Amino acid sequence: EVTLKQAFPEINAVSVFGGEELSPPKFGKVFIAIDIKNIDGLPDSKIEEYSNYINRRSPFSVMPVFIEPEFLYLAVSSNVRYNINVTTNSINRIKALVTDAINTYNFAQLNDFNVIFRNSLFSNIIDEADSSIISNISSVVVYKKINPVLNKSGNFVLDFGIALQNNIPLQQSIYPIDDIRTVYSSTFTYQGEICTIEDNGDGILRIVKTQEKNKISITNIGTVDYTTGLIKIVDFRVSAYEGSVIKIFTTPSDKDIKATKNNIMLIEPADVSVTVESLRE
Repeated sequence: EVTLKQAFPEINAVSVFGGEELSPPKFGKVFIAIDIKNIDGLPDSKIEEYSNYINRRSPFSVMPVFIEPEFLYLAVSSNVRYNINVTTNSINRIKALVTDAINTYNFAQLNDFNVIFRNSLFSNIIDEADSSIISNISSVVVYKKINPVLNKSGNFVLDFGIALQNNIPLQQSIYPIDDIRTVYSSTFTYQGEICTIEDNGDGILRIVKTQEKNKISITNIGTVDYTTGLIKIVDFRVSAYEGSVIKIFTTPSDKDIKATKNNIMLIEPADVSVTVESLRE
């Protein structure tokens, strides 16, 4: 990690891990995930350049394998309370200060490999965004993105690398619309219906649709391992979705979240939701 960043200033972040850490293990190989500044992905020309550099410096028994980074996104929702008696700042100004503090935290503490989101530190940073802030109640979920080809079946493996919440009761094929799930997705069109993916509480992923006040399971679509955070989506075929990706959200079992292996953790500005409540104290 050190020698690559010293030799190639364009490298923003690098993570190196042994193949024995993978499932299944790949012994004798060292995997090198690289994020390049202002470039999406890892071009073949750069892989060749980095490989030549490393091969001259590594034992013959070790095979370096360069891979693109994956991204572990955090979606943040924060309800902030402030004392209107001690500031002239408006609600909008408080909201802007908190949003700026979250974005600063993202660039200073995250946006890299092997980083840890510390829930208490994050909460303190929000409280310290302005002296009038009394408290905040914040929640964080993690997600990954998939971009299936329309009208074509595809398989996706999402390795979150963290334990997921596993204490939500098992649900039958019909359940209330406001029921909370560990795994859920943004919307897409499946067989002419607006649907989402949700887990059933027992490791099964299902495509579900909304009908009046209920969710109705249409079909099983994959599995989730709550212990490892490994999600497998199988034979997934959609006809439309909003934007360029479908987001697969999960709820971690621990409020402190660690990025592992080739995952870069970050908060995108669009995924920050701040509401502000004024109090007189």
